[in-house]
Amino acid sequence: MADATLTRVSSRELKARLAQRDPRAVAAALACYEATTEADIRRQMRAEGYDPDAAIPADAQHVVPVRLVRAKLRMTQAELAALLHVPIGTLRNWEQNRFGIDPAARALLLVLYHEPEAALRALRHAA
Repeated sequence: MADATLTRVSSRELKARLAQRDPRAVAAALACYEATTEADIRRQMRAEGYDPDAAIPADAQHVVPVRLVRAKLRMTQAELAALLHVPIGTLRNWEQNRFGIDPAARALLLVLYHEPEAALRALRHAA
């Protein structure tokens, strides 16, 4: 599993990802998720060669998925692209992980996710 990457995902983000899928699959996945204990997770991490007690690397970057930002703001791709002043193709590429998000846009997405009212007020005032 040398090519596998470890992704830390919050339970809220996991549930949001699952909500985009088939309802029956979501129910089954959530039942499995709810039954999984912290000990199960740690055991599986060790089996896959990861140290669950390792510190998060200092150069790790917190990236809020664009799709989660859009869902929280209840915006279409076109609306969010216009708000961020980026081409819709760029936004689609970000959502599909085709290209990395530049640091300034990443910071703006983080603010939009955590403080949407303030960020929207500032962005609309600047326009």
